[in-house]
Amino acid sequence: MSYQVLISSTPKDRDLAENLAQSVRDTGALVLSVEQTPTRGEAIDFDLRRLIRKADEVVLILTDRSLNNPFLLLEMGAAFSLRKRLIPILVGIDESEIPPLIAELGYVRYANLRGYLSELEQRVRSSTSEPPVAAAH
Repeated sequence: MSYQVLISSTPKDRDLAENLAQSVRDTGALVLSVEQTPTRGEAIDFDLRRLIRKADEVVLILTDRSLNNPFLLLEMGAAFSLRKRLIPILVGIDESEIPPLIAELGYVRYANLRGYLSELEQRVRSSTSEPPVAAAH
C-alpha cells in the first residue's frame, strides 16, 4: 500500500498546492487530492473526513491569505483528532504572525521544503519495506 499524503489549501493557493503535489509525488508518495478548502459561504466538502482518514499525513498550506481561514483550522483539528501526521507549510508569514498552536506543533517554511521532502521520502520507503522479522526470545 502506498504512503498517502493529503494536501489542503485554499483556492487562492492552488498553484502552491499543485507545485507541492508534484514534489510529493516525486518522493514516491501518493497524493490523495489537492484539496481546496472552502472560503466563507462555500459548502464544506463532506468527503474531507474520508480523505483525512485515508491519509498517512496531512499537509496544510498556510499563507497570509489563509492563515485565519476557519475551514483550514477545522481540517487541522480533524487531522489532529484522527492522530494523523500534520505538516503545516508556511508561506509568507512572519514569525510574529504564527499562531501559538502551529508554532507548538511545528511547521515547515515553503522555502525549506527540501528537508521535509527528504524526510517524507524516508517515510515512504519505510512504509513500503517488509516489516522486520521478530527475534525469538
